[in-house]
Amino acid sequence: MKPMLRCIWIKQLNYKEQNSMNKNLLVFYMFLFLIFPGCKDSSKNPEIKNKLFDFSAYFSAEAKRLQSANSKLEKTLLKNNNSEKLLVENPDWLAELKPFTDISLNKPAIASSYKTDSLRNENSLQITYSAMDESAPVKNVVLYFSNSEPDSIIIIKATNTIYYTLTEELRYSKKQYSINASTQPKAGKAIQFSLTGVITE
Repeated sequence: MKPMLRCIWIKQLNYKEQNSMNKNLLVFYMFLFLIFPGCKDSSKNPEIKNKLFDFSAYFSAEAKRLQSANSKLEKTLLKNNNSEKLLVENPDWLAELKPFTDISLNKPAIASSYKTDSLRNENSLQITYSAMDESAPVKNVVLYFSNSEPDSIIIIKATNTIYYTLTEELRYSKKQYSINASTQPKAGKAIQFSLTGVITE
């Protein structure tokens, strides 16, 4: 069977909250838009050894857990020093956690491009992934574990295109997440965003 042609993911975000918040969030996530490498026949992919943390599986499970717990979300968006707050009674957790779920370090083309370091104490473990390839959008990941469960996750990303340079810091814990982004267009002023979500159960 011939290999499948290169396919392109187009991310679509659809928030059903207040109009003003929607507009700012849409602009925010447009800057987080990334075109990932083309899809290939999974049967042709080589086996990945020493797999890294599975973000998709973890955050999909977190979305189900939060949905089952009927967790609420208080969102604060800060754009160039202008702040907006919104309480979401019934969040779409898959959509809220999508920037985290979409991160994948286990693709065959990039899995070997990260250096892994670990630091273990009595009941805690810190694992750090550092990109060895300068072109990798995910530059650094730090995971903090307690009793084999992730306590918090920090992800640093950077993207450089012919149109803009984007840097991002994503943080997640059981009670809160945040996404801080700074975009510097090739022409024009820098734009800074900060999205914080406080989770209540």
